[in-house]
Amino acid sequence: MPQGATFGEQTALGFAGEGQISTNAFGLAFGTSPQGFPVANFTGGLRFRPLNGPFTFMAVRENVQDSLLSYAGVRDPGTGIVWGGVASNTGSFQFKWGPSANGHYSRLGGYVTASGGFLQGKNVANNWEAGGSAGLYGQIVQGLTVGGNVSGMHYDKNLQYFSLGQGGYFSPQQFGLVSIPISWFARHRRFEYQIRASAGVQYISLDSSPFYPTSAGAGLPPQGFYSRSTHTGPAYDVSARLGYRIAPHAYFETFAAANNARNYAMQSIGFSIKFLVHSLPTDTDLHPNSIPDWKGDPPFGIQ
Repeated sequence: MPQGATFGEQTALGFAGEGQISTNAFGLAFGTSPQGFPVANFTGGLRFRPLNGPFTFMAVRENVQDSLLSYAGVRDPGTGIVWGGVASNTGSFQFKWGPSANGHYSRLGGYVTASGGFLQGKNVANNWEAGGSAGLYGQIVQGLTVGGNVSGMHYDKNLQYFSLGQGGYFSPQQFGLVSIPISWFARHRRFEYQIRASAGVQYISLDSSPFYPTSAGAGLPPQGFYSRSTHTGPAYDVSARLGYRIAPHAYFETFAAANNARNYAMQSIGFSIKFLVHSLPTDTDLHPNSIPDWKGDPPFGIQ
């Protein structure tokens, strides 16, 4: 399109399905990105935790959901060329110890993770990334946990922009985060809640990047470059969850979250209702176990 030209709002709508199998030591998933998007991908993953111990290995293929371009793909209104729909193929390793790693009480815990992946999309330049994180946490009093965390990642190419061949996803050449997370958990007769907050500092460095990393057979104007940039600033991540037993066979949960991790801010709110086959009396502090997803994390429940 001519320089300075604009086009209307873009949207995408589709329907997707996914099947999952999950145990403490094993997880498996297979599905697709929403059908109806300009670009569709197969997704899935495998998790293995030998002997239900502190080591976890994962292989994941998933959509990069940073933007409409990276998640759904878009069609250029001038040429009709489709690009985007980036899929990340990642392998990771985690060593974790503490109360959630072995099921026993411990006042001190920690974790170390490392990952690497290959990213590709339709008419988008290929990319690869590597990252890692480590942290320690300790229980100060019952329900109150304080810790420290450091993490970093590196991408081969900066493809965060939206012109032809760009991926529309956050891909810094240097990213570092140091933070202090705090968590408070309490359980009462009919309800339980958890509040998590993390504050820290993040550093982002982005290399210069060509307007058109790939041509896709299109006649393109003269090549230009997005400029190099660096940023250092505060980082925050806050979330709250509340669970309430409204009846012996029904359990209500709600959550709210906000953060500015990476280079954009995000807010979310939601709820879930669980219907239980076996009743839980409303006059006790018993609570329903949260069913983990294939990655081993409870997607809705309070941890």
